[in-house]
Amino acid sequence: MNICEINKENVQEIAEKLNKNDIEQLFNLIETKDRCVAFPVLSYRSRIESDVYPYWDKIAKMLGNENSFVKTIGLKLIANNTKWDKNKKLNINEYLKLCDDSSLVVSRACIQSLEEILNNTKFNSMIVESITKKLSTFDVQKRPETHKNVLKKDIDYIIKLIKNKK
Repeated sequence: MNICEINKENVQEIAEKLNKNDIEQLFNLIETKDRCVAFPVLSYRSRIESDVYPYWDKIAKMLGNENSFVKTIGLKLIANNTKWDKNKKLNINEYLKLCDDSSLVVSRACIQSLEEILNNTKFNSMIVESITKKLSTFDVQKRPETHKNVLKKDIDYIIKLIKNKK
């Protein structure tokens, strides 16, 4: 795989052809300026194959990174890979702590990724309970004025999704 060949138009095609070495190479790029190239390929691959799942622990470490973009990539890759999480590695309560991140990008990515987690876990009752508890107690008033409306909209969407599934 030549990283320079990846563009928006061929992400799907490249993701479908990845091998283990390619996946490792893409993970090595996540903390570089080429993360914007590596992430879409890993994300798409995570949706169609389980071979990114073995990197779960490496992905989970991204959640503690000081770079908001790396955290966001970690959040989304965790959500993508819950589809393959037979080992029950998802710690939903730890994941939900990033709803409170000071970065709007991270906070929104966390909340928005909950839809994929809910779908991938088939609305697991324990996960639903944790998400509902977190989102119902989330205080948007503590956020800057410019963040309040978008966060409220994201939260309302997930709460509505859960209510409609009951």
